[in-house]
Amino acid sequence: MIRYEHGDIFQGEEDVIVHGCNCFCTFGAGIALQVAKHYPAAYLEDKKTVVGDRSKLGTFTAVTVPHHLILKDVTIVNAYTQYDMGAHKKPFDYEAFKNYVSSLM
Repeated sequence: MIRYEHGDIFQGEEDVIVHGCNCFCTFGAGIALQVAKHYPAAYLEDKKTVVGDRSKLGTFTAVTVPHHLILKDVTIVNAYTQYDMGAHKKPFDYEAFKNYVSSLM
Protein backbone atom coordinates (compact mmCIF):
# COMPACT_ATOMS: atom_id res chain seq x y z
CA MET A 1 0.00 0.00 0.00
CA ILE A 2 1.24 3.49 -0.81
CA ARG A 3 0.94 6.13 1.89
CA TYR A 4 1.46 9.74 0.88
CA GLU A 5 3.28 12.01 3.31
CA HIS A 6 4.15 15.68 3.13
CA GLY A 7 7.41 17.10 4.39
CA ASP A 8 11.13 16.53 4.08
CA ILE A 9 11.81 12.95 3.00
CA PHE A 10 15.23 13.09 4.66
CA GLN A 11 13.79 13.94 8.06
CA GLY A 12 11.55 10.86 8.25
CA GLU A 13 12.13 7.49 9.86
CA GLU A 14 11.30 5.35 6.82
CA ASP A 15 13.33 2.21 6.19
CA VAL A 16 13.38 2.77 2.42
CA ILE A 17 13.65 5.89 0.28
CA VAL A 18 12.95 5.42 -3.44
CA HIS A 19 13.73 8.21 -5.87
CA GLY A 20 13.50 8.34 -9.64
CA CYS A 21 16.66 9.06 -11.57
CA ASN A 22 17.91 9.08 -15.14
CA CYS A 23 20.29 6.64 -16.80
CA PHE A 24 23.26 9.04 -16.98
CA CYS A 25 24.66 8.82 -13.42
CA THR A 26 24.55 12.57 -12.85
CA PHE A 27 22.68 13.17 -9.58
CA GLY A 28 23.01 16.85 -10.49
CA ALA A 29 19.56 18.28 -9.74
CA GLY A 30 16.24 17.72 -8.04
CA ILE A 31 15.78 15.00 -5.46
CA ALA A 32 18.79 13.06 -6.79
CA LEU A 33 21.10 15.95 -5.83
CA GLN A 34 19.68 15.86 -2.30
CA VAL A 35 20.09 12.08 -2.15
CA ALA A 36 23.75 12.47 -3.12
CA LYS A 37 24.19 15.10 -0.41
CA HIS A 38 22.60 13.05 2.39
CA TYR A 39 23.57 9.57 1.19
CA PRO A 40 26.71 9.68 -1.01
CA ALA A 41 26.80 5.86 -1.10
CA ALA A 42 23.62 5.91 -3.23
CA TYR A 43 25.38 8.09 -5.79
CA LEU A 44 28.43 5.81 -5.73
CA GLU A 45 26.16 2.80 -6.31
CA ASP A 46 24.68 4.54 -9.34
CA LYS A 47 28.18 5.31 -10.66
CA LYS A 48 28.85 1.54 -10.82
CA THR A 49 26.33 1.29 -13.67
CA VAL A 50 26.97 2.11 -17.33
CA VAL A 51 26.40 5.79 -18.15
CA GLY A 52 23.58 6.23 -20.67
CA ASP A 53 22.59 2.55 -20.74
CA ARG A 54 18.96 2.54 -21.91
CA SER A 55 18.47 -0.99 -20.57
CA LYS A 56 18.60 0.42 -17.02
CA LEU A 57 15.13 1.93 -17.58
CA GLY A 58 12.64 0.27 -15.26
CA THR A 59 15.37 -1.25 -13.06
CA PHE A 60 17.06 -0.02 -9.91
CA THR A 61 20.15 -0.10 -7.76
CA ALA A 62 20.01 0.03 -3.99
CA VAL A 63 22.30 0.51 -1.04
CA THR A 64 21.63 0.18 2.68
CA VAL A 65 23.42 2.72 4.85
CA PRO A 66 23.10 4.30 8.27
CA HIS A 67 20.34 6.92 8.42
CA HIS A 68 21.93 10.35 8.56
CA LEU A 69 19.85 11.47 11.57
CA ILE A 70 18.79 8.49 13.64
CA LEU A 71 20.38 5.23 14.77
CA LYS A 72 19.00 2.87 12.16
CA ASP A 73 19.68 1.82 8.60
CA VAL A 74 17.87 3.08 5.54
CA THR A 75 17.84 1.58 2.05
CA ILE A 76 18.16 4.10 -0.75
CA VAL A 77 16.73 2.90 -4.06
CA ASN A 78 17.84 4.58 -7.29
CA ALA A 79 14.89 3.77 -9.55
CA TYR A 80 15.75 4.34 -13.22
CA THR A 81 12.47 5.95 -14.23
CA GLN A 82 13.65 8.23 -17.04
CA TYR A 83 16.26 7.79 -19.72
CA ASP A 84 17.43 11.34 -20.29
CA MET A 85 18.19 14.15 -17.88
CA GLY A 86 16.44 17.47 -17.56
CA ALA A 87 12.99 18.68 -16.60
CA HIS A 88 12.12 19.29 -20.25
CA LYS A 89 12.61 15.59 -21.04
CA LYS A 90 10.17 12.74 -20.40
CA PRO A 91 10.09 12.86 -16.58
CA PHE A 92 8.89 9.32 -15.94
CA ASP A 93 8.83 6.41 -18.35
CA TYR A 94 5.67 4.62 -17.27
CA GLU A 95 6.11 1.86 -19.85
CA ALA A 96 9.58 0.95 -18.59
CA PHE A 97 8.34 0.98 -15.01
CA LYS A 98 5.33 -1.19 -15.87
CA ASN A 99 7.56 -3.67 -17.71
CA TYR A 100 9.92 -3.90 -14.76
CA VAL A 101 7.12 -4.43 -12.23
CA SER A 102 5.63 -7.10 -14.49
CA SER A 103 8.98 -8.89 -14.61
CA LEU A 104 8.93 -9.20 -10.81
CA MET A 105 5.61 -11.02 -10.77
